[in-house]
Amino acid sequence: MEMNLKDKALALEVLRSLEVIHMATVDAKGHAAVRAMSIAHVDDDLTVWFGTFDDSAKIADIRANGSVSLSAWEKGHSFRSWGDATVVTDQEMKTKLWQQGWKRFFRKGDTDPNYVLARVTVKDFEVYKMPQG
Repeated sequence: MEMNLKDKALALEVLRSLEVIHMATVDAKGHAAVRAMSIAHVDDDLTVWFGTFDDSAKIADIRANGSVSLSAWEKGHSFRSWGDATVVTDQEMKTKLWQQGWKRFFRKGDTDPNYVLARVTVKDFEVYKMPQG
């Protein structure tokens, strides 16, 4: 069986079917720091957006070293990627990607000063969908 691990359409399908993905950042000691992240949005160019706390360790990691990896395995779908992350504080984007369920974390909603976006620009990826049957 032949696999196309670089199938962008399949990568989009898999990413958009996920609620959660694991993000690895590089911490201050140079170690991989992995955590589960709720996906806010996936752009057509495979840019992945997350809402998070400005004062979190992951945002400190991203500000110091934007190299990240994303990884998920769910329902026979595998996705992993390498890319660059940046912190986005633009209010228009924060409002656009805001999710009502985040209100429990950010009491002031999309204008909460501790609410920021992490944008991951995927530079390379592998995707696999388990054959059915």
